[in-house]
Amino acid sequence: MPQPKYRDMTWEQLEGSTRRALRWLNACTLLSKHDLLAVAFPPGHDRRRVDHALRIWQREAFVATVDDSDIYRLGEQGAAKLRNAGIDLRFDGHDPAYRVRTGLLLAGQFAVGLALDLALDASITHFTWSAAPFSGDGPRADGIGEVWYSTVRRPSNVALSLNIFDLTTPPTAPGQACIRLILEIDLSMGTELQLERRAERWRTRLRDQPAQLPPNCWPYVLWVTDGGWNRANTIWRAWIRKAGLPLFITTTSALRIEGQWRPWQAAWRDEHGRPRSLNPHVSWEPIWRFEASPPPQCASLEQAINAWDATQHI
Repeated sequence: MPQPKYRDMTWEQLEGSTRRALRWLNACTLLSKHDLLAVAFPPGHDRRRVDHALRIWQREAFVATVDDSDIYRLGEQGAAKLRNAGIDLRFDGHDPAYRVRTGLLLAGQFAVGLALDLALDASITHFTWSAAPFSGDGPRADGIGEVWYSTVRRPSNVALSLNIFDLTTPPTAPGQACIRLILEIDLSMGTELQLERRAERWRTRLRDQPAQLPPNCWPYVLWVTDGGWNRANTIWRAWIRKAGLPLFITTTSALRIEGQWRPWQAAWRDEHGRPRSLNPHVSWEPIWRFEASPPPQCASLEQAINAWDATQHI
């Protein structure tokens, strides 16, 4: 039987790289060319094969560029493949508004860097991600992810498997826990008053969220700013005044390790200035609880960081 034309292939007949590319574009709305190829193809893949696959995806309308740039979104045929496979689809066939593109691209960069880390961690059993343009009122994260993991630390010397994102059913085996990542990308444009209003809305929403989560699943509120630690301090003040909930905060510079965002490996700070990691095993907290946080004793994040660091000196 002759091989069907590429556009006529079923979901199962498509190569794994194509299926990953379509899943990721569906989840993130937009991805840079670098990030799309990073999750579609394992490291060390032949460059000519990668470029050939990308040309076919564009020719067959599996993917489409935004304004003839190196930014990609789902194409009509790619959306049809996902729809026919029964995968929940968010596709309207239009380029996202210019004002939301930067946030979506940075959220996608965060998710890709996280996935590359998770694929190397044998404790991880499941990963999901979703990011979409804002379409209503109230607080909306730039990205929402769930990381399911074994509470028992496992060796990390495992082979890279980009198929981690293909898992669609969360695990139900004993000894599994979950963290829900609520990502806020700050582009240093909002005033402190606007940040306070946002923190108030998040407080209202997050107070009820634990009841809506699966058992052994807890939210992490993550703020990433492109404005350095001075801007992080502004976000911290607004959050402490109006939300009063646990917070993980860092900068885009701190996320960058060896040229790639690595959220799982990067250093974060919490509301008390303590160094933190998203990896619960590195933080020595196999199951982390999201509870109201006592007010910090410091007036700024910088003071909180310095006060904590001072306690670590012998």
